Amino acid sequence: MSAFIARRCAGKCHGLDAYAGEDAPALRGRSHLTPLIAYIMINYGRSGTPMVAWKERLPDEDIWRLAAYVASLQEP
Repeated sequence: MSAFIARRCAGKCHGLDAYAGEDAPALRGRSHLTPLIAYIMINYGRSGTPMVAWKERLPDEDIWRLAAYVASLQEP
């Protein structure tokens, strides 16, 4: 999973360290990114942004794993 994240998500858009990337904001320090909210954004994308829906590209289990990863980036 981490290689996928580096190539597709963190590496390309959100940056390898998740502080910001080419076309997307940082994923760190956003307390509203709970696992459920992250899942919804990953699954359905975000209209009007470069964030595409991944529901047709990844199994649901992998989307939940990504959502857990995103939530883990938040400060306690």
